[in-house]
Amino acid sequence: MTQLRFSGAGSVVVILVAVLTGCQSTGQGSAAPEPSPTSSSTSAPAETPAATDVDPLETVTVVEVGPESLDLVAPDGTTVMALSYDDAVDGVVAALTVVLGSEPTVTPGDGGLESPDYIQYEWPGFGLQDAQPKPGFFPDISNYMVGVTVSSQGDVSFVTPAGTRIGDDIRAEASERGVVVDETFASMDHLIYFEVGPELSSAPGENSSYPNAMAVTLSSNTPSGTIDKIVASSNPSFWVH
Repeated sequence: MTQLRFSGAGSVVVILVAVLTGCQSTGQGSAAPEPSPTSSSTSAPAETPAATDVDPLETVTVVEVGPESLDLVAPDGTTVMALSYDDAVDGVVAALTVVLGSEPTVTPGDGGLESPDYIQYEWPGFGLQDAQPKPGFFPDISNYMVGVTVSSQGDVSFVTPAGTRIGDDIRAEASERGVVVDETFASMDHLIYFEVGPELSSAPGENSSYPNAMAVTLSSNTPSGTIDKIVASSNPSFWVH
C-alpha cells in the first residue's frame, strides 16, 4: 500500500465566528462582536551558503624535486604533501594531476641494458616514469623517477632543494655549492652535477667516484652550460661511464 505524506510550511488560521441571535438584554444594546484573531507570518531566516572546501593541493605553487621525495609546497612555504619516490604511483599521479591542473598522457616504454621497462606519465615539461623492473633486476632503482625540462608550468615552479631550476648556469650553481661538475662527456656538451641525499646503508654500485646515496641529477646539453634537465631520484654510484 502506498502511503502519501504531506508536508508544508505556513500557518493554519482558524476563524471562529460566534453568532448571537435571539438574545435580548433589558436596557443594554447588542454586544459588539469580538474582533477576529489575526495571524502574523514570520519570515524564515535566510540560509547561509555552506563554505566551499579548497583542496590543499590546489594551493601548491612550488614542486621541489629532491633526492628522497617530491615536495608539494604552498605559497607560505609549508609542505602540503611529500611524495616519496617509493610511494604508489597511482596516488602520486593523482596528486600531480591536481597540482598541475590537467591529466597526463600515458605511454608504455621499453627499457634496455641500463634501465627497465616503464610507463611514462607526461605533462608539459614534466614527466614521471613508473619503473617496471623484472624480479632481481635494477635493485637500486626507485619506484618512479621524474624529469623536468621547464622552470615552471602555469603558476607552479619546479626547483631543487638548493633552489636550482631550469635555465640556471650549471658551473655557477655547482661552484656556489662547492660541487664539482662532471665533465666526462664535455666533448658532447654534456655536463652534470648532483644534489645528494643522506648516505645509504645498502651496498653501493660499482662506481666509487660517486656517493652511495639517492640524488637529483642536473644536466646541461648545450655549450653554454645552461641547465636543461633535472632528474630524480637515482643513485649515482650505480652509474657506469
